[in-house]
Amino acid sequence: MKSEHSFKKDDWFETEKFSKEETDENLNLDLNTADTVSFKKLKGIGSYFSKKIVEYRDELGGFHSKEQLLEIWNFDEEKLEGIKGNIF
Repeated sequence: MKSEHSFKKDDWFETEKFSKEETDENLNLDLNTADTVSFKKLKGIGSYFSKKIVEYRDELGGFHSKEQLLEIWNFDEEKLEGIKGNIF
């Protein structure tokens, strides 16, 4: 089930190009309680994806696994691998 999005095809790129290049190794975020500001502290997660993560979490009623992030439009394996150690 892919999350619906209201952005044009390239809008996500414009908001993500200023995302963090590295994540503090001590950062650990709960996927089910973190807010958009917290998600933006993760490598490769900017305004677009932080908003989409929270919207999709609300739509699902909560995440059951990290891999559910892959159900978000344009969220790929590489992005997940980059943050996997910092989320639970």
